[in-house]
Amino acid sequence: MSDDTKPCYIRACMNVKIQSNFHGLLIERGLPLPDILTQSAALCGNLVLAGVLNESRQEVMGGKPMTGPLSRSPYFPSIFVQMLRTGEEAGSLSVTLSAM
Repeated sequence: MSDDTKPCYIRACMNVKIQSNFHGLLIERGLPLPDILTQSAALCGNLVLAGVLNESRQEVMGGKPMTGPLSRSPYFPSIFVQMLRTGEEAGSLSVTLSAM
């Protein structure tokens, strides 16, 4: 990663943190994950992140984990994706997201 892309990466990571906490709250309140991902993609203000969130939505709609597209994106740290994967597998995604 070059020095001129680091600020974009840092802003994207901060956006991911804020959205993670928000997603956890919405899941806890009973909103369906595909709807949450759709709204987040529309509101995140970052076209790259929106694309990844839309890909994740498609994965979820197809019965797959949401972490596939996230793991292929450089904007989602591997530890973040691993924690999400664990939360999905354990059935505690809302708790995992809220804790990030």
